[in-house]
Amino acid sequence: MFLLLTFGSFKKKSVSWVAIGDSITYLNDHLDETGNRVTKGYMTRVKDALPEIDFINQGHNGWTSSGIANEIEKLGL
Repeated sequence: MFLLLTFGSFKKKSVSWVAIGDSITYLNDHLDETGNRVTKGYMTRVKDALPEIDFINQGHNGWTSSGIANEIEKLGL
C-alpha cells in the first residue's frame, strides 16, 4: 500500500509553450487556408508526441520577424 501511495502521488509536470511566429505558425490552426496541402501543423505534431505540453498559438499571417518584434507588447503574453 505504501508503494501505491508513493507512486500514485507523482504527477507529470505540465509545460506551457507560446509559439510566436509568422504564417507557418499561424497555419497550424488554419489548415483550410493551406488548400489542404497540410494535414497537421508542427505544433500539433509536437503536442501529439508530448501530450504534457500545452501551447498557445501566437502566429500571425503575413508578419515578419521585425513585425513580431514591433508588436510583441500588444500580444498580451
